[in-house]
Amino acid sequence: MVQISRETQAIIDSLSDPVLVVSSKMRRILACNAAFVRELGFLDENIKGRSFIHIPQLTRPIRHGLLDLYFRTKRSRDDKTPFVFQFADPQGSLKTISATVDILIFDGEEFILAYLHVVLPTDIALSHQAEDIAAFNAFVDMTQEPWLEFRPRSRDVPILLDEEDRISYLMNLGRGFVVHKASKAARKLFGQDTSSLGVSDFPLRGKSFMSFFYRDEDALRFLDMLSKVGQLQAPTTLVGESGDILEVEMSCSVHFGTEDTIAALYCIPRRIEQDRDLIVQHSVSGQEQDFIFSQPFLGLGRMVPLQPLVRPHPTNADTVLNGYLNDILLTNANDTLGELYGVEKNALLMHSMPFLFPDRSAAVQVLKELFVTRQSSFATYREDTGELLRIALFKAVFNDADHMTRIFLAVSPQVYGLPERRETRKLRSVPSFI
Repeated sequence: MVQISRETQAIIDSLSDPVLVVSSKMRRILACNAAFVRELGFLDENIKGRSFIHIPQLTRPIRHGLLDLYFRTKRSRDDKTPFVFQFADPQGSLKTISATVDILIFDGEEFILAYLHVVLPTDIALSHQAEDIAAFNAFVDMTQEPWLEFRPRSRDVPILLDEEDRISYLMNLGRGFVVHKASKAARKLFGQDTSSLGVSDFPLRGKSFMSFFYRDEDALRFLDMLSKVGQLQAPTTLVGESGDILEVEMSCSVHFGTEDTIAALYCIPRRIEQDRDLIVQHSVSGQEQDFIFSQPFLGLGRMVPLQPLVRPHPTNADTVLNGYLNDILLTNANDTLGELYGVEKNALLMHSMPFLFPDRSAAVQVLKELFVTRQSSFATYREDTGELLRIALFKAVFNDADHMTRIFLAVSPQVYGLPERRETRKLRSVPSFI
């Protein structure tokens, strides 16, 4: 069984209110503090290692209430509504307990921290509570999970779903939401000073959401989806304090305020291994990448699904692939790509994959080929003359679980400078398997 370190035990013992540490996986009690023994009458040796649901002093309504509190917290970090219950200690005193829960990650293991406050209407109790909150925040800061809380500079921001001037709205959103809180792990990830715990101010405070991203287009993609559906998990590229490139899996959720406003953004960026098969590697310098994406000879782009795409079963492949299309978004592009499709680059960004094709069936066909061979191509011809307008080359990137994570796109207005006509095009046969 996982052991709690002496340092951790000392921290929770310093809290004046009861604290219980429970294994998320096994539901076994790992530790409690002296206040828990004092206020609730349990003996440390009698409960440590025991299953949480088999403690007789905790009645079924109390156990169910605490478990419900855990699941609510797991769904939303912002849900801090306490669970209040009454408990009779061994001396027969009836006490009112206000319980809150936090989920911590240590060495890849998930733990439940139950913080129990004995409700007493006295100034002394309030003073103790304030002290405990400070100590509790220091304890939470020890988690290895990097998380960031963004809040608006002034007041809650109204949600704008109107497509008119959407880009400007998202840009203002990204610049107006700034870091309000950050875990020690997050401050370390972004190269900030982490020598002091529990301080009211730190170097990341006030840094805008937009400034964390290597490319503005990625930030806009996240903000676009978050304002519409409230949550998003997708790969992206961030910038560390020293300018180093961070490939991460970014999980974000929105706390919606009253009257359709955004009160806060919560994000957890987790480092991921670089994929060696990427067309544009972030191992090269930012200057080299900028050169590649700004060169005028090819239209270049990158599409990212909202979540990794699972290889469909052959029996319903076309239906599943058609359902994927709207969730594959163009997150990066150069000016040439916009010119080839007759729109400004900014207007092209965040469009879904079908935008690149004359119909959805053509997009499904290309996506099917990507699952089979990891690369595909598609030619677009002028309707009246049959003359080639452009040819697009696609390359898919898969993770270790064989899920599609990115699609890179290169578009040329001609093939090696030679005009091709529809009549000379050879039809390709695509394997019937996925």
